Amino acid sequence: MKPFVALLKRMRSRFPLVERTMGALLVLTGIAFLTGWITTMSYWLLETFPVLATLG
Repeated sequence: MKPFVALLKRMRSRFPLVERTMGALLVLTGIAFLTGWITTMSYWLLETFPVLATLG
């Protein structure tokens, strides 16, 4: 537990940057869902890497 707490103390100054980055990714993901880009990307991934169809 102590190494994790030490990591958090070192990363504390970077939290605002991490939060803004994650917020931007969340917005971009929402836009991708609304525009249908997620579906297009999923078909591309399955055509390019057919082994992914066997997962799950």
